[in-house]
Amino acid sequence: MSDPKLATKTAIIFFSVFLLSLFVYWPGLSGRFYFDDYGNLSALSANGGVKNIETFLLFVFGGTSGPSGRPLSLLSFLINDNSWPSSPFSFKYTNLLIHLIIGCLLFWAALLISETQKNIWDERKRLLVSIFVLVFWILNPMHTSTIFYAVQRMAQLSTLFVVLGLVFYLKGRLCLEYDKQKAYVLMIIGVGVCTVLAVLSKENGALLPSLILVLEAAFFSSPVRAPLNRNFKYVFLWAPTAIIILFVLYKVFENGVFKIYPTRDFSPWQRLITEPWIVIVYLKEYFLPSLYTPGLYFDQIRHFESIVNVKAVISSAFVLLVSAVTFVFLKKKPLILFPLAFFLVGHFIESTALNLELYFEHRNYLPSLFLGFLAFSIIDKVIKKRKQLGGTLVIVLLGAYSLIAYHRSDLWGKPVEHAAYIAESNPYSDRAQIERANALVRTGMQAEAMVFLSDAVKRKPESIPLAMQAVLVDCIDGDLQETRSDHLLSLAEKNTFDARMSLVMEEIWRHMEKGTCAGLSPFYVKKLLSAFNSGERLGRDEGSQSKKALDMYSYRWEIQFSQDEGFRDKILKDLLLYEDPEAHMRNASLFASMGYYESALKLAYKAKVLVENGNLGDSSRTAKNFGYEIDVFIKTVKSDLRESNEHESIGDSSRKE
Repeated sequence: MSDPKLATKTAIIFFSVFLLSLFVYWPGLSGRFYFDDYGNLSALSANGGVKNIETFLLFVFGGTSGPSGRPLSLLSFLINDNSWPSSPFSFKYTNLLIHLIIGCLLFWAALLISETQKNIWDERKRLLVSIFVLVFWILNPMHTSTIFYAVQRMAQLSTLFVVLGLVFYLKGRLCLEYDKQKAYVLMIIGVGVCTVLAVLSKENGALLPSLILVLEAAFFSSPVRAPLNRNFKYVFLWAPTAIIILFVLYKVFENGVFKIYPTRDFSPWQRLITEPWIVIVYLKEYFLPSLYTPGLYFDQIRHFESIVNVKAVISSAFVLLVSAVTFVFLKKKPLILFPLAFFLVGHFIESTALNLELYFEHRNYLPSLFLGFLAFSIIDKVIKKRKQLGGTLVIVLLGAYSLIAYHRSDLWGKPVEHAAYIAESNPYSDRAQIERANALVRTGMQAEAMVFLSDAVKRKPESIPLAMQAVLVDCIDGDLQETRSDHLLSLAEKNTFDARMSLVMEEIWRHMEKGTCAGLSPFYVKKLLSAFNSGERLGRDEGSQSKKALDMYSYRWEIQFSQDEGFRDKILKDLLLYEDPEAHMRNASLFASMGYYESALKLAYKAKVLVENGNLGDSSRTAKNFGYEIDVFIKTVKSDLRESNEHESIGDSSRKE
């Protein structure tokens, strides 16, 4: 930086922004865990905690959140704890630090992009724009849910490596004219190494080459710029982009474009025509944020049934028009259109037709990185030469963002108040109502929770999750009202079992086993499972995870409560016919937990053979890691079997004596 005074001012502003960010987000660190936090972090204790190289490898390479297993993200969780349950504060604090680190890299990337505008911007303006881009992203209220949802460190780390890749690429691209060797080394690190690291954090990191193509088209397509080597462009940019496109198409056509996804109530086509509207909502919320949002509770959002829908037509036409204009005029108006192009490409995986939930705020964490360029360009055009007005407008805008982000953070840090707000603001969200009921239960207000749930059930009488939760809250006091149990049975007969109900089902099972709730007897649970099995949509879900989960509960009941040993043996024979090692290991764990160690070993050995032959089923783990997990399981069960036999021998001897 040529001007020392300017450098000092920049440094002061830069560190002030980070101090402000700490202040804004700090209140939210006292919040709790949510949803997938439990599913992913509970694996910390799966093998007695991560205490040695064996348990370390099992945890880091045992991820099931996506095709890559996301080992780098899982590795990062060990910074905070090596066992479970754990304290949320440490995980959320680390997330905040990662957010700040990404902010540093984003400022660097924005500076490098601004370097391409030397002919129209002086040094002072380039710094000003870069700081604005940083502040617009780092203090945007939409990112509160990403920071305070511990498991979304996966999205954070993927974004971190993407931004790092952009920095390496931009550094190389800018020196291509005078040092080709250095340039290509930096660009290969940026595209090659950082893409791999990003994908191992979360799969949307695979978009890095595509995002670099957007960067190339916007800022480096001019004839005055040194051209990229054609082979480099094909190998490192176009080929990965083509693979991503083909992968998404494959996953869509694999299911059937118009066929309902096994674990959803919409088809790829229905999701595709719904997402344009959601993307528009994302943009609105990013530029004009509400004081509070539901954060994670958007399950009330419904998909469009067909294209013959006003919102579907208008939103799809709008997004297609904006996309066409953006990519046609990208070279002419790069500072305005590059952020939009980056945003749209950044949503290609999570906001198109794949089998994902419709709406989540954290999906904007990566795509929104450079929207500050667009905001600055708009402000710059509006104010023209009235610099004082521009400065005031920027301060007011960022001050408002900081205030809103602080209020959201403060609410996230107060679980009871947060639960009350999201339930009130989302009366048709099952998850929001259940979270409110659970918050009341955690504070010892069971009666209030039951009254609240009763109102929620009246509002949505066809909701199975609400009916199941009402049964559980009823059971806290040890009794289950017949009307509530009958209502759940009637709903189960009309619907299929959803794998996402498993957590509630486990609680129902716990009450049944311990006999802590009158009405939740083995007989009632058997009726409930039979009702789900007769669900009218079950026929088209035969291969789904939900059907497998229901089968597991049915087998579990028979193993645990059937008095017919021959019937139990028949179940084992039926299970051994499957070619799914994941299912075998789930059932093996079930048999082992019941004390049927020999049956558990038979299933585990069958899983081992399948994995050794390259059949991994639905598992996202490597054959080596999966095989290692099976070996550990077999070793443990054999030990339990020996111990059990020894106890039996001692018992026989005692009886003889």
